[in-house]
Amino acid sequence: MPQTHMKTEEQYKLDELAREQEFEREAAELYIRETYSFRVPEPIPPSKEDLSFWKIAGIDATLLAIAAIGAVLFSSIRTGQMFYIIETLLLNEFSLSPLIVQIFSMSAMITSLLAFEGYLAGVGFYKGRHMEDVKISNVGIVLAMLVIIIAGIFSGFGLITLSGELDIIFKTSIAVLTAFAAGLIVYFSGENIGHAFTRVEIERERMLEKHMEEYQNWREHGLKSWNTTKTRSGKKTEQGVQSSVQKGVQVEQHESKTEHAYKEIEHFLNENGKLPSVRELSDSLGVSVGTAHAALKEFKERNAELITENKK
Repeated sequence: MPQTHMKTEEQYKLDELAREQEFEREAAELYIRETYSFRVPEPIPPSKEDLSFWKIAGIDATLLAIAAIGAVLFSSIRTGQMFYIIETLLLNEFSLSPLIVQIFSMSAMITSLLAFEGYLAGVGFYKGRHMEDVKISNVGIVLAMLVIIIAGIFSGFGLITLSGELDIIFKTSIAVLTAFAAGLIVYFSGENIGHAFTRVEIERERMLEKHMEEYQNWREHGLKSWNTTKTRSGKKTEQGVQSSVQKGVQVEQHESKTEHAYKEIEHFLNENGKLPSVRELSDSLGVSVGTAHAALKEFKERNAELITENKK
């Protein structure tokens, strides 16, 4: 029996210690959230706009992305047309219904775009992810300029008449040049876009890590401020206890802090028809503000009916 009693008493003390620690944690969180945060604002996390691709990548990557999209669309039109026409001609040889010809021709066009355009852009994108810096291809620049120049010349052909052979050569040259230019620009643009995505990911991680570090520092300073406040409060409550002892108000040594807190709260409630404030309870008990706050909170939860009756 004595061994069982000692074990129960020890467990009771451990439970009481755990409750006090939980009270202290809740009080610290309350202090940081409702007091410290007003004096020292919490670090603001980066917004969605701050973390967006366009905001981080900048105007240079944006222009390269637009160029890549345009090149992919232009090249896709050429590639898709070719496979659509080839498939249509092939299926018409077998006198199939127009609906079946249309379905298979469209399927050939779409899958060819995924296979060829998608592969070329994907390879460029993959290589760009491992580049250390943006890569500007002189070949791509020359081809793009040639296409623009020839397009300008071709647009003025309404005023110029070429002979049959020259007309065929010129149009064939345009077709070959634009095909080469589109494919190469798709590849080179894919590289730069891949590099831009990597740069954006690294910058996002850096921004989030920086905010997390600032937030941790802010919390640490908040906890230090709480400990300082608690220490000062403890000194004041110690003086209050000494004054109370001199007036003859003593607490039995075997009575636990929790039991004494409950009695003090109930006594104050019966006399005044309201609950004591955290500061009043802390001063009367000679305990920290956190312990008083937690004791008062637990008393409210367990004695709701008693509080209602006294208020009436």
